[in-house]
Amino acid sequence: MKQQYLEYYKPLVQDFCKRMASENHELLHLLPQPFLPLFGKNYANSSLKLLIIGQDTKGWERADTFIEQELAQPGQVLEKIFELVDNRDFTEWGRNTHSFWGFAMALLAGIHGLPNWNVLKWGGHEDILSSFAWGNANAVELWESIQKHSKNLPHKTWQAAREAGAHLNRFAHMHRTMNPRVVLLTVKSINLEEFFDGYKRLIMPSPEKHIYHYRLEGHEIDIFHTYHPGYMRKVGGPWGFLNKLRRTLQETGLAPDFPEFIDASDNCDDVIKHLLASAPRPNGNHEQKFHFVEWVAKELTKHKAFMSVPRLVSMANELGYRADYGSEYKAGRGSYKLVSGSYQRCARRNDQDSADLIATVFRKPDFGYAYM
Repeated sequence: MKQQYLEYYKPLVQDFCKRMASENHELLHLLPQPFLPLFGKNYANSSLKLLIIGQDTKGWERADTFIEQELAQPGQVLEKIFELVDNRDFTEWGRNTHSFWGFAMALLAGIHGLPNWNVLKWGGHEDILSSFAWGNANAVELWESIQKHSKNLPHKTWQAAREAGAHLNRFAHMHRTMNPRVVLLTVKSINLEEFFDGYKRLIMPSPEKHIYHYRLEGHEIDIFHTYHPGYMRKVGGPWGFLNKLRRTLQETGLAPDFPEFIDASDNCDDVIKHLLASAPRPNGNHEQKFHFVEWVAKELTKHKAFMSVPRLVSMANELGYRADYGSEYKAGRGSYKLVSGSYQRCARRNDQDSADLIATVFRKPDFGYAYM
């Protein structure tokens, strides 16, 4: 996914860099480089595929160095910047929920059943922190934002960068490179027609005040549009919005609550529907069933949930997976062989962490450990 992203953005970035390099811009080193969306290494396989969009960065690396390096070797800076997400540097940027990153981490914590969002700042939970994407509505910062950290930047230099980077301010780029399922847009003062150019927004009913719900016609993308967390204190406070967003994602089935044990009972149907929507398909590959089991194990672990083996194989049957002889899986020894086979595949490739997840999360209907 990252390679496709880089190949897509290279010509767009080259256009920006060539336009800026064609003239001498005064004090260009004071201008931050343009921001492009980023995603964690587990985003592509996430059942939610959440993209959180802010306004702008309010500080980034130097534009002059960025332009020089990208012109010399297209894509080198674009790829290196992913280290910020891979190393989870952003966990140090959000002090409270009035900040973009504090709000984002509190939302992730709520979705995954963590009672205190600050645990995401203390280390661990890599599976959650690497499963979302981050974007901004403005690739080049707004003038008001730059004034807070770079007062000596000439307005003419900034204006040239804004014009050179205007083509980057489109949702279409995020859609084509990341294909999100759920988008949280935390920029109230935005020209929606420009940002969503090329899409038709369908206005969906939303019972929550100050949260607008759109769906893009012809695409499986739900967008929730609200204020920036820094402004939310003026209209009730961030926690009110966090609770409203969590409730909306639950009620729409986009991020249901995971019960501790997912079995054949009806109260687990919403979670199963959610998982089935994005689970790996067979696509004619008999061995893909082991990847499916591993994927389910990782999704369950993010929510500290367990699943009965009969419920797992019912999912496998519904997706079109079949046992070795071409028949559907049935409750019994064959279903447990699917789990043990997946465990052994992970162990053979020296991925004991994934093997241990499989051994832990899949249980017998009485919640006892499945045979490995």
